[in-house]
Parts: sequence; C-alpha cells; structure tokens
Amino acid sequence: MSSEKYPAVKLTFGEKVGAAKAIVAIVLQAASTALYHGLFRPSASRGVKKEVVMVLLTIFGKLSPRQKSIIPRPPSTGDSIRSYCKKHTIELSTTELPGNASVHIIGPSPSPNSRVLLYLHGGGYHHPATAHMPICTLLAKTSNSTLCMLEYTLSPSSPTYTDGRFPTQFQQAVHALKYVLTLTSPENVIIAGDSAGGHLLADLLSHLCHPDPRAPTIDLKPSENIGGMCFISPFCSFRYGESYSRNSKKDFLSLSQVEEFNSYFKPLSSTSGHPITNEEARKDPLLSPLTAPPDWHSSAPVKRIQVVYGTGEIFEDDCKAFGERLKRESGSDVDVVACEGDVHAACVLEEGMGLERGEMGRVVLRWMGSFV
Repeated sequence: MSSEKYPAVKLTFGEKVGAAKAIVAIVLQAASTALYHGLFRPSASRGVKKEVVMVLLTIFGKLSPRQKSIIPRPPSTGDSIRSYCKKHTIELSTTELPGNASVHIIGPSPSPNSRVLLYLHGGGYHHPATAHMPICTLLAKTSNSTLCMLEYTLSPSSPTYTDGRFPTQFQQAVHALKYVLTLTSPENVIIAGDSAGGHLLADLLSHLCHPDPRAPTIDLKPSENIGGMCFISPFCSFRYGESYSRNSKKDFLSLSQVEEFNSYFKPLSSTSGHPITNEEARKDPLLSPLTAPPDWHSSAPVKRIQVVYGTGEIFEDDCKAFGERLKRESGSDVDVVACEGDVHAACVLEEGMGLERGEMGRVVLRWMGSFV
C-alpha cells in the first residue's frame, strides 16, 4: 500500500555468486526431492508436491534481504484480489479506510444482519496476499459469510525506513473492524488471520479488552460480543520459544526470516533510530500478546475462539501457550488444536498452491462450518 520508494539495490559480486548458487540448489534439490519421494515414498513423506514446495520455500528463505530485493515484487494484495475475482467472475467492491488502507468485499454486499468474515492476511507484515484468495473464499463459503479482506500497509524493505511500521497495521485493522460493524451486528462477525494476520487479530482482541490510545475505540454494548476469532499459526511473542530450534528442520520458516521481518515491522527507537529491541517489544501487549500482563484477555467480548497451529512449525510453543492462555483468561469458548506434522500456516499454503488438504485445513473448515 505504501508509495514510499526505495533505492535500487546493486549486489556485490559475492552476493551475485551466492544468489546463483541458490538458484542452482533450488533446481537440484527440487529434482532430487521429487525423485526420492516419488520413487521410494518414505513413510514420513507429505507427498511429492508438498515436499518440493517445502524445498523451494526453505531455500528461498535463506537468501539475504539484499538478494531477495532483486526479485520482482509480487502484485499488491488489491491487485491479487482483483485478478482472482476477474478470473472467477466474482463481484468485488472496495471501500477506502482512514490511514491508506482498504477493505475489499468479495461477492455481493452483505444484507443487514448477515454473517461477515473479516480476513487479515499473513506474510510477516512484509508480503502481500498473493496466495490467500483460495483459503479465504473457502472459509467464507463454509461459514456462509460475506468475505471482507483488509489491504493494509506493508512494512518497509529496510530496517531504517519509517513508513509502514507498527502501529500502522493495528490502526488500519481497527478501522476495518469498525467498518464491518456498520454492515452487520457483532455476533455475526467472524475475524480470521494467519501468521502476521493472526498477530493483528490478537491486537484487535487486546484492543477490545483494553482500548489502546493509538487507535479509535471499538464501541460494543456490554451485552454484545464478536461472533468468532480464528487464529491460524499466529505470531504472538518476541521471546521466541524452544520450537524455533526444535522444528527448524521441519518448517520452511526460520528464525532468521522472522527476525528479518520483525526488523522491518518494529517501531524505531527514538534514541538510536534503529528498531526497538525484542526486550522492549515484549513490554507492549500489542507487539507481544503472549507476554501481556496477567489476565489481560479476561472477559473478552468474543463468543468463540479457535487457535490452530502445526506441530512441525517454529511457532508451535508460542501458539500453544497463547491458546492455553486464552482458555484460562478470556471466558470465551476456546478451541486450541495442534495439527500433527503440519508446518506454519499449512492450510493457506495448501489451498493457495493446489496441494492436498491436511489436518489444519480440515480443522479450520470444520470450525467455520459450525457457524452455519
């Protein structure tokens, strides 16, 4: 969303060699992985297509930020949504929000008191929603909801740029929810988010429990509750649990990637001009929901909550702890599900790339279907 321009990156000879090696590695490892899993079919195999995709994502993640910068940027979230709707002949309308954000309504506009699904996409706050439309439209269809997607400002491509940092996306998400609440009643609203979008959803939950002065208040009557919140592999802590190392060989996402994304997202220190430290971030409940003060989520105005994550992802420990904390504190009907062997936000990856649906996808769809 941001219109800020960044200077062109010129790679050194060594960086070019490294990028060339990575491209060769992608080709060789993808081919060898396809042969191995196609011919020998090991018991732990997730299938040829899934294993090849994992290799591609893992190697791409090892490129440095400078090397990645020479790759053409993908289409914006809005362009991806428009392209998908045109291809599938789906009605689309867009509402501009304060703060340079938009809400896209996919399908006919909702009738009064009909159900609405507000989706907050992941991507480390840095990547647009290029592969999210299949899972989002499926969740909306399953829950018999009108789909609304927030197009928020992406974080900058340098740890020293200021545009697009926290709390920008939080403020935009608040405006999006306030807009959705003009379309239907709170109990008919479901909000879902994966990865960074799950973090953004945690911010909305926090804001509903403890209105933050950095964004407008969301006015709910004492008797009103949001219908549901679905957290899919949410990023929820700057303490980085043990599963970051334990699952580092299973997941395509790595600690170095998370730290890179966070360096673009965290606010800059007023003294150093650099992103604040993880220790400082852990003191802000919006930045680090898991480390918020005790009983932070008590009496949450949400009827039902689902937290779903994979046992093969690096966020596993933090997602589990966050889900269990919501169970203890919120007073909502909370469903916490660990999906055996699944990687980070597996359901988004599978639907977006046409892969076989795994446990995470089935669990989320079952929960969404229970609203009908």
